[in-house]
Amino acid sequence: MLTVKGWFEVLDPPDKRFASKEVEFIVSEVALLFFSKFAEIEANQVKVVSDYPYKGNLFPVYFIEVPDKVMVWFWSCRGRWRVSVKTPEPVEDVFLGLFAPDKVVKPCTEFEGRAGKFFSPYAQDPRRFTVQLGSDYDLYAFFLMLSEALGLRTELAETRYHVAVD
Repeated sequence: MLTVKGWFEVLDPPDKRFASKEVEFIVSEVALLFFSKFAEIEANQVKVVSDYPYKGNLFPVYFIEVPDKVMVWFWSCRGRWRVSVKTPEPVEDVFLGLFAPDKVVKPCTEFEGRAGKFFSPYAQDPRRFTVQLGSDYDLYAFFLMLSEALGLRTELAETRYHVAVD
């Protein structure tokens, strides 16, 4: 497993502008939703666990783990995010219709099927499930809601976006 930055350095993608934006989003924004201290973010960096080819490019499958709380695999396919979640306890439905809880998410390519981690729909098992999301915004919102449902909502993320009102 490589860190996200390590995978992109090794890959040396042709579209560096896109890659650097995705790396910044995954490393800076997503990690802040799961950990409360920078030392925890450093110790539990988002990793790339596999990748798959699509239309001549390699796409990463990201992985983040909060020990004893949650494991999350996520990747983009055809402009949509796929997210697989595994937790020891059922995740409360706090997702406000962000995804179809009974939708079975299937691989969009043979290679994605081997690289990605697929579980049943949320409605079938709220401890091990896979959802499909439509945008980076939806992915961020999903992770925000998931981290709050698991009691992981961090002071670090809250203070970063806190606006003081007089």
